[in-house]
Amino acid sequence: RDWTTLGNWVDTQRTNYRALMKDQPSPMTLERKQLLEDIGFHLPLPPSTKTTKTSTEKKQKQKARTTSQKKSKSITQRQDTDRMTVPAAAADTDTDAEKTIQST
Repeated sequence: RDWTTLGNWVDTQRTNYRALMKDQPSPMTLERKQLLEDIGFHLPLPPSTKTTKTSTEKKQKQKARTTSQKKSKSITQRQDTDRMTVPAAAADTDTDAEKTIQST
């Protein structure tokens, strides 16, 4: 539980820092930023306007994963539909089998 509290604090500092770097209202000041850096706290780099190779790769992987999930869902839906459709001949056979079992 103590790690959760620390993690929340770290996240808050980094969120406040990003707001400061974007010239948005933030409780983070340049003095506080310097104090954190002086004790070895790693703040994120300012957001880049360029798309990095890493973020492009992540987007491609996510797109592939989404496409794969859609295909899998479509196949599952078709299989469910196939299971619900019983040919008339099979339905008659089952009924005859049930009659045979009941009559014995």
